[in-house]
Amino acid sequence: MGSAQGSEQQTVTQSGNINLEVDGQATTNCVSFAYFGAFIDYYKGGIGPLVPGTMTGPMFTNTAWEFMPSISPWTAPYIFTDPVGQAGPEVYYWNTSWGYNLSTATSYGSGANLVAPDFEQGLKLNQPTVPLPTNSFNQVEAVVDGLGNNNSWTTSGPGGLQTLTNPSGTAYTSTTTKGVFMNQGSVAACGGLSPARSSPCMAGGGFYVEGGADVQMIPVSGSSTAQEYIIKQGSTTTTITVDPAATAPDGSTGTTKVTQGSSTVTLNGVPMDNITAQASAMVYVDGTVTIHGPGEGQGAIQDNAMINITANGDIIATGDVLYKTEPVSIPQDSLIPAAANMNQVLGLYTAVGNFITQDTQADQNIEVDGSIATISVADSAGGCASGKGGQLSNGHINTFNNVGGMEQSCIYAADVNTENTWFDRRFTARANFAPPWFPSTALTQGGPLPVNTMPSIQRIQWLSTSSQ
Repeated sequence: MGSAQGSEQQTVTQSGNINLEVDGQATTNCVSFAYFGAFIDYYKGGIGPLVPGTMTGPMFTNTAWEFMPSISPWTAPYIFTDPVGQAGPEVYYWNTSWGYNLSTATSYGSGANLVAPDFEQGLKLNQPTVPLPTNSFNQVEAVVDGLGNNNSWTTSGPGGLQTLTNPSGTAYTSTTTKGVFMNQGSVAACGGLSPARSSPCMAGGGFYVEGGADVQMIPVSGSSTAQEYIIKQGSTTTTITVDPAATAPDGSTGTTKVTQGSSTVTLNGVPMDNITAQASAMVYVDGTVTIHGPGEGQGAIQDNAMINITANGDIIATGDVLYKTEPVSIPQDSLIPAAANMNQVLGLYTAVGNFITQDTQADQNIEVDGSIATISVADSAGGCASGKGGQLSNGHINTFNNVGGMEQSCIYAADVNTENTWFDRRFTARANFAPPWFPSTALTQGGPLPVNTMPSIQRIQWLSTSSQ
């Protein structure tokens, strides 16, 4: 309110965000589970509240969310920057006495028992459920052929694991208990690749590790393209260097160098996702895998490296696993223009285990970049009685940060004070961008919450100036 007199002028500038709800005709599309900033299939009612923190990206549960007031040491606020939805009709709101109430409201309680999550793009209840994958990629097959989409493929059938050999040329057999194996193509197989390669070549999508292993990922120093994997099994160390830009022995582009003990083999070409025709690497560990980068706060995933680590057991992060170049800003969670079209991406997947944080750093903080999926139809169907299909911690974690997303069948208690998810917005900004050979789902757009926005206005600046 006010008025200008004579030649006086008053200028008022306001800027902010206006989010509009768009409800279109429902269509079903196949999308990667990396689409979600957070997804929980079975959130058992009354099991406990969600660890608080800032969580970005679409969030959905096929049951109901549970939230808590500020109780030490869980004092971080709940901040949800994107749509939050659930299939259930009510939300569980906990109190300081560790009891809960069910409500359809977006907040509940008062005083010390006030639970007031910040739903910046709304909370929607009674949404259609999101189906779990009934037929996903076969990650083991992807190691052999770079496809992983042959429903009739078996480990012992034609083109099975016996196709793989270790660096010294010894073939995998059903009695093998340890080792790193890959598809070192025959002359005919290498010649049939596009482009054709000379033998020996990398004819598959990555590496098969028999037995549990420790996998360290390091971007090769002085290179903008080479990715190194150091795989340890007891006293045996296998070092793999994949460089899509290096000149191969046959004069083509791309090399894969594998060293184990005194045996070294340099293959023409690099692991490929033969569905997308992109250089990608599948590391399948037939057992529990521990993962880490070179050190706290140091990049582990080379620029444009596309990696999937799948475990036939638990995935245990014992240290930071960071992108060399982050795709989004923190905490704004906005795409960084220079990185928006880069392809560095990590997918972590297990259908039979948990994702576990085991921080050995003095500050008890850990960050793992990438989309992390512990999706299991069996665990969900069993009411999560198996203790698998979720996220756990070995020891106390002060703050867990993730740049990517978390998708789980189940939720369990974890000794974590604060958990922040900075959603990798390339997963929604770019069509079909996701970690290679990652599980997917059929999503009804226009129905489930994650694709709708609620109308809201957020004023982030008010500027008033006057002059004569």
